[in-house]
Amino acid sequence: MEKLNCFVSVVTVLQNDNKIVETFLDETFTELEQNYSHYEIIIVDNGSTDETKDRITQILTKINHIRAIFLAREYDKNIAINAGLESVIGDYIVIMNANTDPPSYIKKMIDKAINNRGVVFGISQKTYRPSIFQHIGGYIFHWYCKNTIHLKFPKYSTDFRVISRKCLNALLKIKDSHRYLRLLDNYTGFEGEYLAYEQINRSGKKEVRSLKEDIRLAKNILVSHSIHPLRFVTFIGLTASVINLIYLAYVIVIYSTKNDVAEGWTTLSLQAGGMFFMIFLILTILSEYIGKILAEIKNTPQYNIMDEKTSSVLVNHRDHRNVTDRAIDEITSTEPIKVSK
Repeated sequence: MEKLNCFVSVVTVLQNDNKIVETFLDETFTELEQNYSHYEIIIVDNGSTDETKDRITQILTKINHIRAIFLAREYDKNIAINAGLESVIGDYIVIMNANTDPPSYIKKMIDKAINNRGVVFGISQKTYRPSIFQHIGGYIFHWYCKNTIHLKFPKYSTDFRVISRKCLNALLKIKDSHRYLRLLDNYTGFEGEYLAYEQINRSGKKEVRSLKEDIRLAKNILVSHSIHPLRFVTFIGLTASVINLIYLAYVIVIYSTKNDVAEGWTTLSLQAGGMFFMIFLILTILSEYIGKILAEIKNTPQYNIMDEKTSSVLVNHRDHRNVTDRAIDEITSTEPIKVSK
């Protein structure tokens, strides 16, 4: 079978995975070697505390085309993935979970990415059963994201995905510590296609998020990708201001039309209503300015280039370089280069 002449980069994050790292790398290397002329595997060790680091060091002496990045401590998984993405040189980048994603699907996803828009997302056919609270909360959250803040991410999507170099360049422009890769098309505008696959379980452990983790993730997504919660606070503050303004008018009307108003009631009511009116008005204005500041400090690019051509191509094969052996000898030689007339 003829190998495809494109550069493929595989990025995976490991954390206390010493029992599965060798099997995963063997399978991934075999799949890439059979189908592609140029490839690399980027391992990001996310602050492992077991023997994972030692096992990776041993594997580096056995399997080529592997680069390892060791992080100083444990970071959020998306940040760890980003550490690998910033160092890849491939035309197509595959993001995988070493525990659940089978390397046998790499070619299917890359073929789909080449023939379509350059972005393919994995959809798990096997899904865990959440608790009743997670099920109801997940339904409400997905509905809210889709219909209110217009964030699109499919149900049961996983970290297994393929992105093109153009999409990666657009993604790396966005400097957001809470960047969530399953919202890739919302970040970059590169809408992808989906491929259903069956997850595996190398370690035997169930990867199930707790309700606390789901709430934390939902909070980060909402705060990082929308100012709608601030707009909700603005609406509440403005509504409370109007109610207090109406209450002030009511106090004045009662004072003007009633003869038996309790002593001090008018003064205290005007004072309380006036103060609450000012407080809610200030909160309303502040929430709007905080929303503007949040949008500015994100440093999100105003536009993304959908197409760009260049003559510079990164390859790792000797036969494809654009400098000949004779030219290298002439450049490194201490003798003057003779130019024929």
